[in-house]
Formats: sequence, C-alpha cells, structure tokens
Amino acid sequence: MKTKLGLVGVMLGVAVVAGCGGGGGGSGPSGSTGTGSGSSSFACDYANYAGSGAHWCWAYSATGYDVSQAYSQACVSAKGTSVAACSTTDALGKCTFSASGGGITITNTIFYYKSANLTAMSAEQSCKDNGKNGVTATWTAL
Repeated sequence: MKTKLGLVGVMLGVAVVAGCGGGGGGSGPSGSTGTGSGSSSFACDYANYAGSGAHWCWAYSATGYDVSQAYSQACVSAKGTSVAACSTTDALGKCTFSASGGGITITNTIFYYKSANLTAMSAEQSCKDNGKNGVTATWTAL
C-alpha cells in the first residue's frame, strides 16, 4: 500500500503544478486513496476555477488502481464537475504524463482551454514544467 500511496502522491503533485499554469492556480485532488485491479478512468472539468476564469479538465486513467473512487470526491470538493470525457472544444492543447510503480500505472491528461489569462505558449510551458521526478510530460497542441 505504501507504494500505491507514493505513486498517487507523485501524480497529485504533478496535477497541482499543472493547475497552477496560466494564472488560474488551484489545488488538485488531495488526500485521495483508492485501490483496485483492472482499468479505470475518471474526468473532472473545472470550467471557472474559483471564479478565476481559468478552465481546464483533468482526465485520469489507470491500471491497478480505481481512479474514479480516488478522484470523484476530490473533484467535487474542488468545485469541479465529473464528466464522461474532457472536451476538445476551445482547447489550446493537452498535457499527458504518467507514472508507474507497485503494479499501478496512472496516466493524467490535462486539457488547457482558451481564457483571458492563458495562452497556448503559457499552457505548453506549464505542461513542460511537469516533467520532473521521473515524470515525462508531453504537450500536444489542439
């Protein structure tokens, strides 16, 4: 269990850093736990995070870990909305990164959307800033 929580901590830390790009700031899911086997997925849309005008959507998928259980409560607590999938409409791009350990692989894709305080360049830089601690972040312009 210690390995699973460590991996979740890495993914959450990266998610929090990603949310800080473009002036929107904010915190991602924290204190989340979840176990399971097989595959799972979950998406949370933050249309106007804390009234800042920032808009992003986090899509999680996992093998060996129940991300829907782990992140659904955190999504609602952070004023997000659970969605079936993140939309590509008005998206500047997406940042994908993953981490593995202890039989678990979690992939996080953050969609960055057009807003007054976010440009494609700052969104891409925010993505690249997530490439730390053995995590590779890949930017895809949309």
